[in-house]
Amino acid sequence: MLFTGSSAMKHIKYLEEEKTMLLQKERNNSTTVEVDGKVREVECYNFQVTRESIRELDAKICKLRHALNVFNTHTEIEEGLTIDTALIKLAQLNNELSIVRDMKSKAKESVEERYSNMYIRRVNYDLREVENYYQDLVKEIHQLQIKLDTANLTNTFEVDI
Repeated sequence: MLFTGSSAMKHIKYLEEEKTMLLQKERNNSTTVEVDGKVREVECYNFQVTRESIRELDAKICKLRHALNVFNTHTEIEEGLTIDTALIKLAQLNNELSIVRDMKSKAKESVEERYSNMYIRRVNYDLREVENYYQDLVKEIHQLQIKLDTANLTNTFEVDI
């Protein structure tokens, strides 16, 4: 089958949902319940068939995840930057964005009173510099995300599942 990075992730999710449903069906049908001498009707359950179906799904998921990993480690979104490295960089940039967002939202000065003491807290940095850095960081994240989205929607790879 031919996949893009995006379609591979969607197919993996589909296979995992199939496995979850199969496991739920197994939990529901692998035992019977008797109440006041009456046995609840359940669908036919076959241990071997169920286990084999789960193994088949796991094998497909494993094969597809491996192929996606190879795709991510070999597909460049720009010179010297592969998808897997870009994903790591994106996570780092988003963590930094969270820190900078907190810094830019602080008041230049705040007053707090605790136990009859007055505390004055002042930021020790230029708020305009932080705001500009924040805006640049947002642009960098957006540009990287667009490159990742483009690669994941246009580049393809083959997997025999």
